[in-house]
Order: sequence, then structure tokens, then C-alpha cells
Amino acid sequence: VDSDSAKQTEIAIENLTKEITAQEVLLPQRHRDLEQDSNKLIEQFCFLF
Repeated sequence: VDSDSAKQTEIAIENLTKEITAQEVLLPQRHRDLEQDSNKLIEQFCFLF
């Protein structure tokens, strides 16, 4: 393995780590959004009856 490909691999791992961290930060917000959406749908459904 030459040093160029080792460096490229290192950079790729760093970028993936940053992406994973960003997704972990966004996950709770997505969860809250989904929960709110489902609550709205349940309310609308109950309103029909």
C-alpha cells in the first residue's frame, strides 16, 4: 500500500465518520417529526368518527 492510497483511505474514513455523526445528530429530530406527523394523522382519523 503506497502512502497516497493510505492517505486517501484515511480521508475517506474521516469523511464517513463525519457523515455518521451528522446523521446521528439528525436522527432525534427526524424521530420527533415522524411522531408529530403520526399524531396529526391519528387526530385526523379520530375526527372522522
